Amino acid sequence: MKRNFHLTALLLSLALFCAACGARIPGGEEKPAGEDQTAPVIVTAPDQTGSFEPAPSVPDPVQLPEEPDAVDGGVDEPENPVQAVQPLPLPESTEELDAEPRASEETSDLSGWYRDLQGTDVIYSELILSRQEEGNGLYDASIGLYRLTTLEGIAQVQEDGTLLFVGGPPKVQAVITIDGEQAKVEFTVSEFMYIQPGDVFTFPDGKA
Repeated sequence: MKRNFHLTALLLSLALFCAACGARIPGGEEKPAGEDQTAPVIVTAPDQTGSFEPAPSVPDPVQLPEEPDAVDGGVDEPENPVQAVQPLPLPESTEELDAEPRASEETSDLSGWYRDLQGTDVIYSELILSRQEEGNGLYDASIGLYRLTTLEGIAQVQEDGTLLFVGGPPKVQAVITIDGEQAKVEFTVSEFMYIQPGDVFTFPDGKA
């Protein structure tokens, strides 16, 4: 009985001494300055020796950054890639659209001596055509009209196949039409007093 009393008093004195000296409880850890002092400390149940061991802290899992899909060196190809347009090949040969039309070649030489005999052996009127140069469409022309005059000038082939005669003085113009061996002269302009525009002279007896 007395022994238990002394043991109790000794434990009480030891407890007061520890409290006065700021002794730490076994198993407790003092937090360094600057850290959160209010963070709870997880302790485990006392082991058989009566001491408390802190529970090991479990570190948070480290999240690695997601890596982009590596396609051809780590660069994603666009869904709709732009394709280069290849130029169309030029044709081997082209035709000139604006080429000037070629002058129509003369089909026949209209040169000749066209006559009007009036049913006799005497020449009453005559038309003489002589081509100047092959291909230029120009003729030296002479129109001899019975008891009127003889007109000298130039006749030029037209697109419709007729010839435009211009002569003088006095100034005259006429359209000459050749039909086979026959010819016709129709005056369109005249300053000669005996010939009027619209007068027509024929040479039905062919070329000599």
